[in-house]
Amino acid sequence: MTDITYRMEGDYQIPNLIMDGETDGSPGEMIGKYGLLREGS
Repeated sequence: MTDITYRMEGDYQIPNLIMDGETDGSPGEMIGKYGLLREGS
C-alpha cells in the first residue's frame, strides 16, 4: 500500500496525488478530444 502525503491549504489537508501516466506534472500535456474541439473554437 502506498503512503499518501498531504499539504496544508488554509485549514484543509489536501492529498498530494499523481495520476497514472503523469510524468512532469505539466497541465495540458494531453487535453483529449473535447479539449481539442474547444481549443479550435
